[in-house]
Amino acid sequence: MRVAAVRDRFFAGLHSRWEHREWDAAAEHWGRKAKRSERRHGTQSPAALAAMEQHAVALLQLGCRAEAAAEFAAVAQARAATLGSDHKDTLMARAWRARALYELGRFAEAEESWRAVAAERDRLLGARHSKTLSAREGRAVALVELGRLAEAESEYRDLADIYEAASGDARDVLRTRSWQANILLRMGQPSAAEALAPQLTVAAAGVGAEDRDTIASRSQYAEALLAQHRLADAETEYRALVARFARAVGWVNRDTLRARWRHAVTLGRLGRLKEAEAELAAVASAMRGVLGPDHRDTLATRLSHAQVLRKLDRKADAAEELRVVVARLTATLGPEHLSTLGASAWLGVVLHDLGHRDEAVALLQSAVAELTRLLGAGHPDVREHRDHLAALHADGQARDEPRA
Repeated sequence: MRVAAVRDRFFAGLHSRWEHREWDAAAEHWGRKAKRSERRHGTQSPAALAAMEQHAVALLQLGCRAEAAAEFAAVAQARAATLGSDHKDTLMARAWRARALYELGRFAEAEESWRAVAAERDRLLGARHSKTLSAREGRAVALVELGRLAEAESEYRDLADIYEAASGDARDVLRTRSWQANILLRMGQPSAAEALAPQLTVAAAGVGAEDRDTIASRSQYAEALLAQHRLADAETEYRALVARFARAVGWVNRDTLRARWRHAVTLGRLGRLKEAEAELAAVASAMRGVLGPDHRDTLATRLSHAQVLRKLDRKADAAEELRVVVARLTATLGPEHLSTLGASAWLGVVLHDLGHRDEAVALLQSAVAELTRLLGAGHPDVREHRDHLAALHADGQARDEPRA
C-alpha cells in the first residue's frame, strides 16, 4: 500500500480547508497576513495563529518540513496557553506538527504526537469520531516506519472493524484492510493476509471495480501469492494488475510502475532472469523520472534489480547498485529504518560474493541484529539473512582451517 497516498487521504479533512494550490504564493500570502495580524492584534491572537498555521501548511507542501514543524509547534503552544491544551484548534496544530515530523523522518516523535492527539480526541469527541480515527491512522503509519508491525497491524485491524461496523465509506474499509494485509505480509504471514481477501472484495465493490484503490487492493492478494511461492499464480495476477493500472492511470504512473516492479520480481523468482533484469532497469529509470532518485519506490526497485544482477553473476554491478541504494536510504530514512537495514544486509551478501569478507561480516551482523530486534527471529527476512551470515562464518572457518 502506498504510504504517501494513504497519508494524504487520511489528512484530507485537514487539507480540504486549504484552497490554494500555488504554494509559493500561498506561503507569501499567509506570511504577510500573519505579520499584519500580529501587529494589529498581538502574536497570540486567533487571527495571527490561524494565519501562522496556514503559512506552515504551505511550507510543508513546499518541502520546508523542519520550518513547518517548528511553526506548528509554536501555534500549538500559543493556543494551549490561551485556549487550553485540549481545544480543537490546539489539537489541529498538534496533528499538523505530527505530520511534519513524519515527513521529516522523525517517526518516533510523530507516533508519540499522534498517540497523544488521538487520546485527547477520543476523550472529547469519542472513539469513533472521524478526527479520532484520523489521528489513529497517522499513528499506525508511524508505527510501520518504526518497525513496530504487530502494533500497527492491531491498530489497522481495529480501525477496519470500526469502519465496517459503522457501515461508512467503503473506501475507509478498503484502505485500512489493505494496510492490514500489507503489514501481515511484512510480518511474514501471507496466509493471514490472503484470508482478508473476502473483506477486501466487499469493500472494493462499494468503491468501484475500476477505481485505482480497488485495483491497488488487489496487489495485496498478488503479494500474498508471491510470499507463498505460488509464483505462476502471482505472475498472472501481477500481469493483469499492470494492464488494469495502465488503463486506469496510464503507463507513466506510480501505481503502474509499482505493479511492473513486482511483476518483474516475480519473473526473477520464476528464473526468467534476463526478462526480469531488463524490466527492473526500465522501471527504475522511469521511477527516477516520475518520483525522483531518492523516492523509496525507486530505491526498492533498484534493490530488486541488484538482486537479479547477483543471480546473473554480475556481482560487481550488483554491489555498485546496492551501495547507492544504502547511501540514499540512510540519508533519507536513517540507518535503523527497515528498508535501510534490508538493503545493507543484501550489500553484505554481495560483498561476501566479491571476497570482501570483513566489510560483509560487519554489515550483515549489524543488520541481522537490528532486524531481529524489530521483526523477531522467526521473520522470513531475518531467517534468510541469518542463513547468509552463517554461511559467511562457515566460509571464514573453512579458509582458516590448516591444510593437511
